[in-house]
Amino acid sequence: MRWDIVLLACAAIVYLMHQYSRDRERQRSLRGAFFKDCMSLFPTCKVVQDDVQFPVLTGRYNGFAVKLEPILDDMTVRKLPSLWLRVSLYAPVPYAGVFDLLARPRGNEFYSPAYELPLEVRAPSGWPADAVIRSDDPEQMPPVATLAPHLHLFDDVKMKEMLVAGGGVRLVYQFDQAERAEYSVLRQSYFVKSRLTPDLARGLLEAATAIYQSVAVVPAQTGTQAAEAEPGMRRQEVLA
Repeated sequence: MRWDIVLLACAAIVYLMHQYSRDRERQRSLRGAFFKDCMSLFPTCKVVQDDVQFPVLTGRYNGFAVKLEPILDDMTVRKLPSLWLRVSLYAPVPYAGVFDLLARPRGNEFYSPAYELPLEVRAPSGWPADAVIRSDDPEQMPPVATLAPHLHLFDDVKMKEMLVAGGGVRLVYQFDQAERAEYSVLRQSYFVKSRLTPDLARGLLEAATAIYQSVAVVPAQTGTQAAEAEPGMRRQEVLA
């Protein structure tokens, strides 16, 4: 047996393990700082990171319970990975039906409940042509006229989804897309942007707040029935 070759192989294994551990820790640290620049927006908040995954922030914003979740989407073949930011605002909505507007649907949006909602709703004239509306109960979802003032959010092609359910409001926004060179050669999802800016966080939270304020009170004559007992709780699980 060539002990020199064995020793060389062992040294190579130790080196590779060290490199892997160092790169993993670097990735964990880089992702862990995602919310570092916008913590001052929240009077109280908690950031939890699971190993090398992106962290999740829960806290309060202008009196509302909120959650901000970066979601890595690298499951689609022949498509650069995306990093989505899911912003949820939790508060009772007095409509029993779910409203979900999904822009540019591809059928692989695993982070969205759209494909679990059984009914597609015809969008009014003037709404984004590349979007679909889905619901579990169109007769009891928030009226489209109530949500129309917020369609300007989709002027930004990075805006992906607007969801209104019994538990509150959710927006999904494309935070970044992976670098083509890194992904093509190394199959690694490297993103140029590594931290959420206060301006973007504030903008999305304010947009979610404005949407909630539009649906928080049922108009007197809408033809849409509000949820009866415990308004807004029936479909809260959609926003879990």
